[in-house]
Amino acid sequence: MMKYYQLTKTENVLNMIIKWFDQQFEQPPVEKNVNTMVQMLTLTYLYEETKNPTYLPYLETWGDWLYHDMPCTKDGGFQHIVFGSQNNQQLWDDTLIMSVLPLAKIGLLFNKREYIEEAKKQFLIHIKYLCDNKTGLWFHGWTFEGNHNFAEAI
Repeated sequence: MMKYYQLTKTENVLNMIIKWFDQQFEQPPVEKNVNTMVQMLTLTYLYEETKNPTYLPYLETWGDWLYHDMPCTKDGGFQHIVFGSQNNQQLWDDTLIMSVLPLAKIGLLFNKREYIEEAKKQFLIHIKYLCDNKTGLWFHGWTFEGNHNFAEAI
């Protein structure tokens, strides 16, 4: 929706995004994990558009959590933790979009070079384990428990 707003500048769309975040902030905080991190990417763009300072503490808290507290695999990749599952020692391609892109954007917003460098590192680790050298396609995941890919390269 944010991208649509950026392309069209339709005020109703922007207001819908703002309303959604306002409603979320009224609720108890959700569990931090790979999948809940993705909303922070939209929030960074919303902050850039509106300059609403109430967004900054959320972005800072979530960025700090991901950078400092996200469990990592033995090779340093962000472990794919989601609601109800630790996915112990697993790398998933979803993590890059859902968590690493928001980390990079938060790093740009707050001028935290270490976040940007961590995002680059995460992409390189995921490429190392998920890219199928034969086809150039990506496997969905890798597990260090057994040291193998799971799901076909697509």
